[in-house]
Amino acid sequence: MRLSDEFLNELRMRCDIESIISQYVVLKKQGRRLTGLCPFHNEKTPSFSVSTDKQLFYCFGCSTGGDVITFIMKAENLSYPEAVAFLAEKVGLALPEAEVDDSQARLKNRILEINRETARFFHAALLSGKGANARRYILERGLLQKTVTRFGLGYAPDSWDSLIRHLRGKGFSDAEMAAASVAIKTRNGKFIDFFRNRLMFPIIDLRGNVIAFGGRKLSKDDNGPKYINSPETAVFVKNRNLYALNYAKSSAYSDALSKSGKDRSFILCEGYMDVISLHQAGFDNAVAPLGTALTENQVQIMAKYVPEVIIATDSDEAGQKAAKRSFALLDSAGIATKIIKIQGAKDPDEYIKKYGSKRFELLLSSSVSAVENELDAILKKYDTDTDSGKVQALKDASKILAGISNAIERDVYISRISSRLSVSSQAVSQAVNNIIRQHKNYEKRKERQSLSVQSGLRDNVNPQKRKMLSAAVCEEWLLGSLFGHPDFFAVLKKEAVTQDDFVTDWGKKMFKIVLSASERNLELDLLSLSGELSADEMSRLASVITRDGSYINTKEQFSELVSSLRSEKQKQMLSKENLKQMDDESLKDLIEKLGKEKK
Repeated sequence: MRLSDEFLNELRMRCDIESIISQYVVLKKQGRRLTGLCPFHNEKTPSFSVSTDKQLFYCFGCSTGGDVITFIMKAENLSYPEAVAFLAEKVGLALPEAEVDDSQARLKNRILEINRETARFFHAALLSGKGANARRYILERGLLQKTVTRFGLGYAPDSWDSLIRHLRGKGFSDAEMAAASVAIKTRNGKFIDFFRNRLMFPIIDLRGNVIAFGGRKLSKDDNGPKYINSPETAVFVKNRNLYALNYAKSSAYSDALSKSGKDRSFILCEGYMDVISLHQAGFDNAVAPLGTALTENQVQIMAKYVPEVIIATDSDEAGQKAAKRSFALLDSAGIATKIIKIQGAKDPDEYIKKYGSKRFELLLSSSVSAVENELDAILKKYDTDTDSGKVQALKDASKILAGISNAIERDVYISRISSRLSVSSQAVSQAVNNIIRQHKNYEKRKERQSLSVQSGLRDNVNPQKRKMLSAAVCEEWLLGSLFGHPDFFAVLKKEAVTQDDFVTDWGKKMFKIVLSASERNLELDLLSLSGELSADEMSRLASVITRDGSYINTKEQFSELVSSLRSEKQKQMLSKENLKQMDDESLKDLIEKLGKEKK
């Protein structure tokens, strides 16, 4: 996508990177930069950096970086044109339709239109004669009509093509339906409905768009798994959404908690029916993953809205395992985590039906921290009256304690375990610290792996860097120093530097793009280049600017850098590998060229 220079300049003036990113990340001033916890990977120590003078971000932990558009693309799961439109709307900048009217954007719009029409079709089918069994199931589950309407529940008819025929009548093609995953193509080339004879749950994003569906079979005798969910599409990525987040983010129940002096929170459930049942009972802060285990992305989403999550998974073994996995992710993101112990029912839905919403509220108020819950489970698991039982309990407990990021909280639990096991607190501390040390060593190994990418040992962006490390580093220094030093372009002109002076294909490409931006009198920053670079290239260039841009500060230093680059180019041209590939004519030309340069 190619944006006009005039539009980019206007967008640059209106989109301050600090004000945009601070809506997603808590930023703190550290020297000339702003730092915070990276929203794109789990971390406890901030490695995410924002440079306001260069209008870029870069994470030293996961090597993700770029401009404000790149950030929005990743944070909101948008394509480049969509991110531009998102930002333009946010700052009140009119965007010509021609600027964003590309095929991918059009396809996404068509998928959203199909999903909206499909949701209407399913809801109408539920209310029709075909939906009698589904309505009976809904009544048995205790759902009220206002709840059915609020969540847009529907019914997929027991037919091979009823939805397809309906959508064709609305002007949608079979290929578009397949792209939306509401239809699938069989081996013989025929299209059939993806969902059939199921209670349907539309999945709605924060903007009110229907992005996908979940379908539950109505009886045990029906074919297929209990639940099936839409495959991922151009508008739906499972790990970037949560069921009912569109309601939970502005929960009245959470507002009431906040007014009474308590933390706002989400109740994390396993499935759609638990969430809907809790909302109907007044707990409209309930959410659930979408047919998968909780992911890092979903945790980061929750962290934007609440400081606390209460885990309310099923009481069976699978539910408890899911609770453990969820706790580890939530804790690593700095979210306070509690867990409720559901007794006398298999899940929150059944508990509310048996005991009512008042009892469930008491259950919430008596929820314990996830750490306490896990430690209690460990102490019950082993016979701590025996030496071997104490040893095993201490080993397991130490793993839990080592995962607590807050040192004060960790010491409190160390004292508690010390007392419960009649073991000195020093011994418990030593066991915990050993595990923390092992984890730090693991993190250092990961950091070395990241550095190996920067040094070219593993480099998908510039694969030639490994064989031509000195030249590639020289290229990066030269490119990085051009940002913030527009006067250096005069040196390039004086020295007659061209693409041919660069060694790697990546360096040549970046130089061409940077030089073109300068010749068009654009202010040189990542925003002016964003439409011409991939996300990985943007991250690499952000890394180059962040690491190398401040080392070369004078024209003399820059001129020396040009000489070094040309020297590296000459070495590459005279390498045995390169000379072997030359024919006599090419070799003669090379000798003549080197002779002229020497003179």
